[in-house]
Amino acid sequence: MRFGYIFNDENKYPGSPSVKPTVIESVEPFLCATKTAIPIKVSHYGLEVVGYRFGTFAYITDMFSIEPEEESKLDNLDVLVVNALRIDPHPSHLHLDAAIVFAQRMGAKRTFFTHISHKLGFHNQVESALPEGIHLAYDNLIITI
Repeated sequence: MRFGYIFNDENKYPGSPSVKPTVIESVEPFLCATKTAIPIKVSHYGLEVVGYRFGTFAYITDMFSIEPEEESKLDNLDVLVVNALRIDPHPSHLHLDAAIVFAQRMGAKRTFFTHISHKLGFHNQVESALPEGIHLAYDNLIITI
């Protein structure tokens, strides 16, 4: 593990970062601070990974595909954040066209594409070609829900 020291409580160097992991062992909704988190299982190159829904906001990255029963957890969203890695298809992530189709099928009021590579193109050019209500995310983006 590259940064294993951040998980270690023994012999900590003063000022080094610390992380207290919480293992989520089921896909049942759970309380996260004051919000209910609804896990959403997706496939990422044959691996099961999890996105989350909090109220009318959902965040899913590293997704290639999703089962219909998991898709149903994304009804009536105000905001969806999902990956759109690049223009060309990729074996473990949605590419731009697939991400657009997915976003339109989910019908969120606003969708933001994240987990973007340099192979997607220049931000302004891609953004201007996206359908209404779909945008590229960017560093320091603040989404008001």
